[in-house]
Amino acid sequence: MKSLYYIKSVLFEESNQENAISTIVDSYINKTLEDIQNILYSIDCKEAISLYEDLPVQHRARLLLSAECSSLIAMKNNFGEAIKHDDIGQYIIDIFKREYLVSRIPKINFHCNFIHYQNDIRWSPYGDIGFFELDHEISYVEQHKLYFGATLDAVSDLSYKGKLVGGALAETSLQFSGEEIFLIKNKINEAVKIIQHNAPGYFYMVCAFLNRIIIRKSVTRAEALGASDSVVVGSDHWEGHYGTIKLLNPHLEEMSVIDCADRILHETLHCFIATIEKLYGYFVKKSLQTRAYSFWSGNHIPDSSMSHAILIYFAEYRFMRAILQNRYSDINIRESEVEEKMRHNAVGFKIARRAQAHFSPAANITAEFSNFIEEISNVVKTGLRTAQ
Repeated sequence: MKSLYYIKSVLFEESNQENAISTIVDSYINKTLEDIQNILYSIDCKEAISLYEDLPVQHRARLLLSAECSSLIAMKNNFGEAIKHDDIGQYIIDIFKREYLVSRIPKINFHCNFIHYQNDIRWSPYGDIGFFELDHEISYVEQHKLYFGATLDAVSDLSYKGKLVGGALAETSLQFSGEEIFLIKNKINEAVKIIQHNAPGYFYMVCAFLNRIIIRKSVTRAEALGASDSVVVGSDHWEGHYGTIKLLNPHLEEMSVIDCADRILHETLHCFIATIEKLYGYFVKKSLQTRAYSFWSGNHIPDSSMSHAILIYFAEYRFMRAILQNRYSDINIRESEVEEKMRHNAVGFKIARRAQAHFSPAANITAEFSNFIEEISNVVKTGLRTAQ
């Protein structure tokens, strides 16, 4: 099973990991191009084909790795013939045209302050560059960049579509202040540095599979301080948005740097595993009808979601254990918080006596996947015994 080969190389940070990740990204680009071409030829959209062919190679890659491109394919796969050809054709042309225009904007036309023009900005499919007309010329703006290359997105069209994707981010977003953006940027950078220092293999995976972090705000700091209930901080991903994760209320202290690192790793792993599944198939049957009990959340979730959970909680367990072993002290980390997260990540592996216990009877997991779950379970149990 090729998918398990790639999963294992990343989860265990093996020496072949970089080659494995490069292969996966290249394969994803080729598969996305094939899917887009099939759509274009099925609706005979010559204008979009011409726009793509005129794009420089770098911008073709940006386009195919964008959340808008992957969501278009997901939409077509989910709704099929229910989508009118004219509608999907115009949508594709719009996506391609925005990247085409970005590829041709003179760099001297950079505009550093776009607040007054925010309603007029059209964003690239990748979400990092916007453009608008000023004094009869096209000017461009850039979103904040994080040190590892991802875009911090608080203002693009996609960042305001929380209600369309649901989950923890399905709320209308309040506007972040400049001070809050500065705080969030520093927090995320520090969080990813923790991953880089303690799990360099996971850091490489984050750099490869995370190109955009959408941030959303549901409460102000003052409202959070005065709240009688616990304040919601959260994170989310949607497999239809390649390379994109979402953070809810990262400006609040309730999302500590360690919690932020944990969430970024968690959601990026979802993106990574979803990419593997798109290329090589699901580990278990994908169905919303059959559900299994999660020893981690206490909820019943689809078997396909459970396969993600097992792999991700194992990686998070390794990450937290590495922090405790390395005693990373560049920033203020509460060891008690790390230990609590490590225990939570380990709980499902301690309770389940065999791999099948994680899934419904209808899952029909393969022997190879079952053996891999047993392998990572034993790693966790051995680690817990030696730590006592």
